[in-house]
Amino acid sequence: MIPKNLSFKRTLIVATTILFSHLSALSQSKAESSSAKKEDYDVHKFKTVYVELSTEPISFKISRINSIAIIDSRPDTSEIGLIRRGLNEPSFIKLRQGTKTVMTNILNHSVSPIQQDSLNKLVIVLKKLWLTDALHRLEEKDWEGNIYIDHDTNYAAILSTMEFYYNQNDDYYPLYRFDTTIVKSGKIMKLGGQLINEVLEASLARFEKFAETGRSFNANTRKLSWNDIHSYNDQRFNLPILTDTTLHKGVYQSFDEFKSNNPSTRDFEVSKDKLTDLIYIRDVDGTLTPARNAWGYCDGTHLFIRLRDNFFLLQKIRNAFYIYGAQKVIYTKDVFGSTAPTYQNGVMSPGYGTTNRTIARELQLRPFVLDWDTGKLE
Repeated sequence: MIPKNLSFKRTLIVATTILFSHLSALSQSKAESSSAKKEDYDVHKFKTVYVELSTEPISFKISRINSIAIIDSRPDTSEIGLIRRGLNEPSFIKLRQGTKTVMTNILNHSVSPIQQDSLNKLVIVLKKLWLTDALHRLEEKDWEGNIYIDHDTNYAAILSTMEFYYNQNDDYYPLYRFDTTIVKSGKIMKLGGQLINEVLEASLARFEKFAETGRSFNANTRKLSWNDIHSYNDQRFNLPILTDTTLHKGVYQSFDEFKSNNPSTRDFEVSKDKLTDLIYIRDVDGTLTPARNAWGYCDGTHLFIRLRDNFFLLQKIRNAFYIYGAQKVIYTKDVFGSTAPTYQNGVMSPGYGTTNRTIARELQLRPFVLDWDTGKLE
């Protein structure tokens, strides 16, 4: 028989252990919440994952040219996408040997040369090639009131913009612009290579259809030089926000103000908490007025962009800007709670755990890239 005093001690130890564990969990949760925003998360520390392309993505031979050349005119010529679902850490998507090298090698395997000494060439200017598992227009369907319901739907998409030129000797002739988005059901890591293959085939099918007519590629179009093409594409990134050595402090009321490094409001204050940030504009009389629709702001050193109710740090890689930010703020989850210990006949009984269905407010952080055409994050 266990002595009463020993039984009481054991009960006390068990109860104290349970209570301590619960308090420890609450303390840890509170500590995590206080740093949940992670505005200083370095995008250079994102993981890298690779997708593979088929060595023969084109199901037909490309005629009337001798080779294909690619000009990579994307803001960031290294990354081809971001993974925002299914991984614990934000991750860039890349092609292992580089986008330009991989695509040039693969496409030239599909060329049926007309003459070995021919200088006829197809030039592709790559302006966008981006893999994503989270398109805005699809995600918007998941909002129900103010609560985001994650349906765990896996889908993969590619956004692509290319411009095609026909090269004969030293002359270049504009052919067409190819702009498309393809969406498939499934995971991006499994479908990424296939999506790139499909974009390449679809873009070149248009060229081959024209080539089969036998019409001249340089008819009814103006002649350009190699420098003309490069200058035209390089001017996209000849922006003060990319080229200026000094960032001007102030509030950007529009994307154009951001691009020109010319904020229209210079006297302001920023109030930040876990879930909501707010910019206040100081009027002439000293009154602070909230600027709820500001595009972003600069503190003189760093750039920030608004995403829903928060401002997140914009970080530059080459000519691209990335953030680790939150589009979703409210969602449903289970929260563990417990009852207080009870006493009966001088003996303490531990509290018991309960699981309550509550609405927990948190920022769901994911990586985004700034689209230079729209000023939006994708």
